[in-house]
Amino acid sequence: MSIAEAHPDPLDLEDFRRIGHQVVDWITDYLAALPEGPVFQPVPPALAERFRSTPAPRAGTDADAVFAEFRDSIGPYPFGNGHPRFWGWVNSPPLPIGILAEVLAAAMDPSCAGGNHAAVWVEHQVLDWFKELLGFPAESHGLLVSGGSMASLTALAVARHVHCGFDVRRQGLQAGTPRLESRARTSSGADAARAGARSAAETTAAEPTRENREMKTGPARERRVTPMAVVHL
Repeated sequence: MSIAEAHPDPLDLEDFRRIGHQVVDWITDYLAALPEGPVFQPVPPALAERFRSTPAPRAGTDADAVFAEFRDSIGPYPFGNGHPRFWGWVNSPPLPIGILAEVLAAAMDPSCAGGNHAAVWVEHQVLDWFKELLGFPAESHGLLVSGGSMASLTALAVARHVHCGFDVRRQGLQAGTPRLESRARTSSGADAARAGARSAAETTAAEPTRENREMKTGPARERRVTPMAVVHL
């Protein structure tokens, strides 16, 4: 059976191998040249306008043309976080072995929602490593998510479920009295505030003290709220 018969993508195996080699060569050359190039190169206005004005294609494009478009119009204008002189921030630089790991993960394209396949057990293994490193109990649970925003949202959703005192899924968030509150310092990131809003908690910022950075919070009873989480970032 050919790949065209077994898979809806019409790219055959030999074309896949050929273009794959080109992609790996481009990545290698890109990483090698990165330190000597500019930290950031803005997208030219004419190219940005082309991105915005080009209509959706009415037919498919062959892989060679897609790669050429990436090579000429996208690859030269990265965010900049891969450059060694990029100022440290949230976005980490691409790790070469991580690039290859992403390719392998994309080839398997798993879902870890359930099932008895390798990716599920790899997730359990990595979580067990984290629990050991962080001193968490062996029976504790966790998830691997896409980043800090989803981690904050997931953590606050768990806190809401545990501390709300009623069935959120059946009754809805507005059934609870008093309202839920998550507390965060004024210096906490925007992700924490957005996650609090999406968990439908009333997020209240609190100043840290100068001596030991402890949070100063007013009595929750006076505001008729139920504290469900403390975000200390």
